[in-house]
Amino acid sequence: MEILDSYLDFYQNEWGRRIIPLHDPLAAGVLLDPGLVTGWIDGPVNVVGDGFLSRARLMRTSDGLPPAFQYEKAPDTRVLTSVDTARFVRNFVGALS
Repeated sequence: MEILDSYLDFYQNEWGRRIIPLHDPLAAGVLLDPGLVTGWIDGPVNVVGDGFLSRARLMRTSDGLPPAFQYEKAPDTRVLTSVDTARFVRNFVGALS
């Protein structure tokens, strides 16, 4: 709980808002409670860079089709598209307090 002030200060400086993205705690939360997941897509994932950042990207269009550009074949990965946000935040705050 004590480290949260440092994160809040960091994002205040970086984004101008005192917020904390919860992607890392959410990954742990889903491992503990897979029922938090309410939607997903399965498909190949590639790491794609834009010269500045590199991100893992699902190689599927919103229709579930492969993209029009060339990509590396990869085994299917489950990519979460939605979670029970309210329940996750409630559980996360409860665990910290």
